[in-house]
Amino acid sequence: MKKLKLILPFIALLCALGLYHIQANTGNWSSQADISWFDPTYTTFTIDTPAKLAGVAKLVNDNALINGNSVDGINGKIMEIDRDLDLSAFLWTPIGTEATPFKGTLIAKGETIFRLSGLKIKTPFQDAGLIGYMKDGTVGGFELAANGEINFQAVNQTLSVGAAVGRMTDNSIVYSINNYIAINVSTTEKAVYVGGIVGQGEGLIATANQYGKLTARGALTYNGGIVGFGSAKGLKIKKVANEGEIIASSQVTKDVYAGGIVATNSSKLNMDEENTVISNKGAITVTESGKAYEGGIVTGKQIGRAHV
Repeated sequence: MKKLKLILPFIALLCALGLYHIQANTGNWSSQADISWFDPTYTTFTIDTPAKLAGVAKLVNDNALINGNSVDGINGKIMEIDRDLDLSAFLWTPIGTEATPFKGTLIAKGETIFRLSGLKIKTPFQDAGLIGYMKDGTVGGFELAANGEINFQAVNQTLSVGAAVGRMTDNSIVYSINNYIAINVSTTEKAVYVGGIVGQGEGLIATANQYGKLTARGALTYNGGIVGFGSAKGLKIKKVANEGEIIASSQVTKDVYAGGIVATNSSKLNMDEENTVISNKGAITVTESGKAYEGGIVTGKQIGRAHV
């Protein structure tokens, strides 16, 4: 009892000085994940707590076995978020990896937009965002609030980073996303692909607005207001706008691509469907590069074909 009496005033002093924090907000959501809601006999699920959303990541990333069967990226399942969620208590673990991609549907219920606040990623992930790696999946209907952040430095690791999705492949769909999260990532010796909505990918991005400041630095650097890099199977973009500042540089003075909407693409890039406005108001700054390619919408050097 005497020891406790001596310790308590010491803890009180640390709290007063801001050196002791009772809340474990540097922990990770993966340790708090709730997967009790998942029953593979059902198709549609309601996600109404941050722990359940973290459970989606745990099921996918661990390739969980339920009743002896793999969840297979939650393929064919629909997860509906039915309210605003505060993720600020712990650091976020992106949903899906290259080895275990997200293949399901994660959307706001009732064709509305719900606010996901406090989404923070401070540990290097190869594919980082709300969704890390998505294959034939769908995500949409969210505002990613400004009190979140994606901020880390990697060593000798290729990075694909976007607030909604780090990397998406095949016929993936991202829609109705408003991003206010700032992204600031770097890597050595490898490429970095940063987009305010999607780091790199193929499929469809529609009705997306981007306001966060985007800072990227790699050996090769691709930084785009909406998408950093359009991949091999082609990318369709419509009804999007960027107002966030874009800053790009190279660790080893190699090429840097910085575009208000798309940095560059390796295949077909279609932005003329439905004749809708696509706009960029964000300032673009390129420093420390070998060759610099900048563009208000897309860069002057396109690897693939662009239809704007």
